Amino acid sequence: MPLSVKGYTAHICCDGKELEQYDVQQEDERTVTCWIPSEAGKAFSVHWGDPSSTTMQVIVSVDGRVVLRRGQEGKRTGVFSKLTDRPGRIRAVEFSHLVLTDDETVASASSTSLQKLGVIEVEMRKVKSFCEGEDYYSVGEVLEIGPVHEKSKKAGAHAG
Repeated sequence: MPLSVKGYTAHICCDGKELEQYDVQQEDERTVTCWIPSEAGKAFSVHWGDPSSTTMQVIVSVDGRVVLRRGQEGKRTGVFSKLTDRPGRIRAVEFSHLVLTDDETVASASSTSLQKLGVIEVEMRKVKSFCEGEDYYSVGEVLEIGPVHEKSKKAGAHAG
């Protein structure tokens, strides 16, 4: 069953099936969180629904990086499943392999990116208007985190 806040819904699919959600928590009146199972290298898709007649901006972030901004009229659903990882190349979004190291000089030093590692966020904002057809997809280093120190590994992240 999709996560739901005030009728707005979101869920993740893999192999054409909605992934089961664990430890669902209503953090506040606008935020719901959960854990989902994932398998490194498997493609996934992010789905959302908007039951209102409000014009919305949908923002999808993966590992702390915005990968999609989309405007949509109310009472619609949406899916994000592909990204542009370099100009002219579109590929499926996949659960990534996490490279671990014990070498502190090589490991990724950004604690901000480590806090969001393994996090998929769907944000829905009311807006007055948007320009038709203006989806924004990140280009380039979208899911490239780099080696992570073993001590920084978050539960649920994939070691590969």
